[in-house]
Amino acid sequence: MSQITRKAQVVIATPDPYLLLLQTNQERGSYWQNCTGKIEDDEDFIAGATREAMEETGLAEDNIIDAQDIDLQHDFTDRWHRQVVERAILILVKEKWDIIIDPSEHQNFKWLAIDDLSFESVKYPGNFEALKKASLMLKEKA
Repeated sequence: MSQITRKAQVVIATPDPYLLLLQTNQERGSYWQNCTGKIEDDEDFIAGATREAMEETGLAEDNIIDAQDIDLQHDFTDRWHRQVVERAILILVKEKWDIIIDPSEHQNFKWLAIDDLSFESVKYPGNFEALKKASLMLKEKA
């Protein structure tokens, strides 16, 4: 039996509300996505998503208001033929910050107003689905 790889799609949002998108580097395809990453064996999805957001963007822990699972899961086989379970996590932050990206993964970032979110904003339908669901949750809270 093969081991399951756990990943998180991390929707990072401000109360305004804006969503953070990252552009993968040229080697990875130069497409826009939300923050994503692998969950370590000793982490739950929220802890792993928070760690990934901090590692990939320079997010400081004291800027986080809340992190929650948004009840969206994708199960798939990745390009390395691994079985993947990916959960979407919303991280609400107090304010925008000076984003620090790792050029080995990303080449750019942008803050997108949730009203400007469209299917064309990101490459993969699963990313759009997570961003849309998180946006609806943010609108309900407002």
